[in-house]
Amino acid sequence: MFIFLILPTTSLVIKTTTGEAMFDLSLNVWVFTTFLFVLGIAWGFGKASVFKFLSDEYSDNMGVVSGIVGLAGGMGGFLLPIMFGMLIDYIGINSVIFMLLYGATAVSLIWMYFTFGKEQKAKNIAAAISNK
Repeated sequence: MFIFLILPTTSLVIKTTTGEAMFDLSLNVWVFTTFLFVLGIAWGFGKASVFKFLSDEYSDNMGVVSGIVGLAGGMGGFLLPIMFGMLIDYIGINSVIFMLLYGATAVSLIWMYFTFGKEQKAKNIAAAISNK
């Protein structure tokens, strides 16, 4: 969804042999709202999976770890709007907000993969070997 939300509103003018052809490259309000709705659902699944993961990995310290995750979410809720305003002032394109969110999401996914992906692969391989 971010790929489509990142694209700024653009007018494309093509000079042809019969004159100029003008195209408006933008999302209407319904498509934009639908994309944000789907993005919110995907983030909801991600949030639920994070808390499921925390309950599996840190069952003894669930309160502490949930508090730290909540703290991180609160800091994001405080800092991201400030960063949105700074980026819009600096770059001047409203869709830069979605570029920042895409970057934060990508970094989170990559970090999660390299932190726990290798460990999970090792568990899966060990389980497959023990089943033989």
